[in-house]
Amino acid sequence: MTGATADLETVSWGDPDAPDTALLVHGLTGRTDAFRALAGKLGLAGWRLLAVDLRGRGATGRVEGPAGIPAHTADLVALMDGEGLDRVAFVGHSLGAMIGVNLAAHHPDRVSGLVLVDGGGDVTAEIDALLSPVHERLKKTYPSREAYVEYVRSLPIFEDRWDEHLRRYFAGDVRPADGEWRHHADLETVGDDREKMHGFPLSVLWSRVRCPTLILLSTVGLAGPDEGFILPPQEACRMRDTIPNCVLVEVENTNHYDILYSAPKTTVDAIEDFLARL
Repeated sequence: MTGATADLETVSWGDPDAPDTALLVHGLTGRTDAFRALAGKLGLAGWRLLAVDLRGRGATGRVEGPAGIPAHTADLVALMDGEGLDRVAFVGHSLGAMIGVNLAAHHPDRVSGLVLVDGGGDVTAEIDALLSPVHERLKKTYPSREAYVEYVRSLPIFEDRWDEHLRRYFAGDVRPADGEWRHHADLETVGDDREKMHGFPLSVLWSRVRCPTLILLSTVGLAGPDEGFILPPQEACRMRDTIPNCVLVEVENTNHYDILYSAPKTTVDAIEDFLARL
């Protein structure tokens, strides 16, 4: 797989012949399973849910060529063309939300609605610093799948919020390699994305997003209850006020991960209602 676009692996839920498709795009180190809990709880008729593994992630694997938001955007446009999808509702988490803003701004005719799950804002030095522990996790090897899951469970960000959805998701994070277990994401691709995210001018694109938009915001930071937000609350409010047709919903008692991976009721209800109105 070479060139400007990649052949992306996908997983779908719902009616394959449904008239409407929601394209689900994960975060920096994510994969299609990020949306499995959400897909299992959504009660939408007439919708196909199509989740994608971005280049360097999940079943897609390593792809020659640069990463970065424009490259992922081109990949997704090619995917839509290949699937015969003129327009999609776009649901993105973290990096996926950033890609969604870029796609909606540059290809407004291809996006009928935009859901930004705890992402879509500019990445500052403070936000980039929150990604360092995640990036370090990719560099390590683990003696077993269970050891990796236990390591993640023990992280302070999951104290008092670990559940079966999180366990199942993170159990799929690692794969056997030479007698050990490694993270599925390609380290070089993630590093390239991380470098290019920092300073990418997303905020200048907000006013160009013309489709209905829903922002879902976590309320618990990664560095403490009130600090360490991938999408800071003030940035989310600024986004809401700049995107012409935009609603902001705070998902109480969630952090950057369980707002999606655990698919709490507020997340499910907000997305379900938003898609039903499109």
